[in-house]
Amino acid sequence: MTAKLPLAAKTKLSFDEFLLFEAGAAEKHEFINGNIKDMAGATTDHNDIAINIYAHLDNYFFENEDQYKVTNSDTMIYIEDYNKGHYPDASVVEGDYEYYNDNKKVITNPLLIFEVLSPSTEEMDEISKFDEYQTLDSSKEYILIHKDKAYVKTYFREEEDLWRIKIIEDLNAEVYFRSIDLKMSMKRIYRKIKFEE
Repeated sequence: MTAKLPLAAKTKLSFDEFLLFEAGAAEKHEFINGNIKDMAGATTDHNDIAINIYAHLDNYFFENEDQYKVTNSDTMIYIEDYNKGHYPDASVVEGDYEYYNDNKKVITNPLLIFEVLSPSTEEMDEISKFDEYQTLDSSKEYILIHKDKAYVKTYFREEEDLWRIKIIEDLNAEVYFRSIDLKMSMKRIYRKIKFEE
């Protein structure tokens, strides 16, 4: 059964109207200040990188008494200041999830957010989404991972308006996720990925 847009879609939707639409939709959509945006399908490389991240973090959290939780791209993050809802490739919460209006598909308190870069989303992920995610008080770190080359860019909030940025391009190096005090090798991040020459 295909979800039908409410009459309000002729203008703009509230986030609650969007969630009703999304609950019945066959495909995922992002919410952009009253508008619905189709999400492009991901490649196997994109998905493999996201799975590598998720599996590594989930194993680490299990071994360390689950102080943190990691969730995948089926969980939306709502950014109230921008009235937007995004599905990052993975996100980490410290302690318990905080839900938007008790909706267990939408969280509001990510600590660490991962986005795997695709050509169609790279500019939005690196500029627009970073601006949006940093308005969340809980947000302390943002990680961008290129799928077509060994390239990871980390943003870590050292103070309220001061972010440390680091770029890692060496496949023999490690990436340090400072917000959760965990290192992950670039080879583990890019496991199963074959780069074109």
